[in-house]
Formats: sequence, C-alpha cells, structure tokens
Amino acid sequence: MILPHLRPVISMVVTLQLISTLRIFSQVYVMTNGGPASSSSSPIHYIYTIAIVQNLFGYASAIAILLFILILAVTLVQRFVLKERV
Repeated sequence: MILPHLRPVISMVVTLQLISTLRIFSQVYVMTNGGPASSSSSPIHYIYTIAIVQNLFGYASAIAILLFILILAVTLVQRFVLKERV
C-alpha cells in the first residue's frame, strides 16, 4: 500500500545515488590515488589522470562524453522501468 506511493521517491534516490557513485573523485585521490594497479580508480579519477597527468585532453574529453552518455542511458532505462503505472 505504501510502496506504490514511494515509487517516485525511490526512483529519484536511485538515480541520484548512481550519478554520485560515478562522480566520486576526492576520496580516491586523497586516500589511494587510484590504488595499486588502478584497483580503486573511478571513472572521474581516470579522466583526471588522462587529462592532467598524461596531458591528453582530447582523449579525456571523449571519455567524459561517453560517461555522460552512459549515465543518461542508465537513467532513461531506470525511468522507463520504474515509471509510475496508472
């Protein structure tokens, strides 16, 4: 009875948590700087490493655009699956 009313809230929370999980940078950079053999690296840390450390800004921009498309696709699929049924 209560769960159908919480469906929009659950959808929004899951979407925002997915985006914030993929955007994690400072914890990885401060604690391990990518860890041994990039085991704790995140997509944003990888983009930072490619752009700033290796000085490949075009490649890093392409990866950032692909990350945006991935987040957009997952969000659209999630909205389609969790949309409110009338």
